[in-house]
Amino acid sequence: MAELAPPVPVFPLSIWQPVHLGVDENGDTVAVCLGERNILLGGEPGAGKSNGVNLITAHGALSADCDLVLIDGKQVELGPWRHSAIRFIGPSITDAIACGKWLHGVMNGRYDELVAAGLRKITPAPGSGSTWW
Repeated sequence: MAELAPPVPVFPLSIWQPVHLGVDENGDTVAVCLGERNILLGGEPGAGKSNGVNLITAHGALSADCDLVLIDGKQVELGPWRHSAIRFIGPSITDAIACGKWLHGVMNGRYDELVAAGLRKITPAPGSGSTWW
């Protein structure tokens, strides 16, 4: 008898939990932890890149400890999530640059808090899904 996949977490999620992307060709659950990760999605047309981006965005939208900042030059890939984001940028390069400058300020503030706390990185709080400085 085949082993059942572990249950997918339900709302509220944490951005520190694995993002469930589906199943692979062997029927095994595919999930990725985003903490300390960068992701580059690539593939031929129809390979599922948009679905992957939307699953990651959906996980963020359902995470109580995640503020989404979405930049979508076409407005149609991430547009359905615009109301879940604290910032949504469409095809305006001026808006994208302003958002980048704003994010730079946010990150510098977080780095200042880390330095003041004597820490080097942001990690999940012990026993919770929230951020711990």
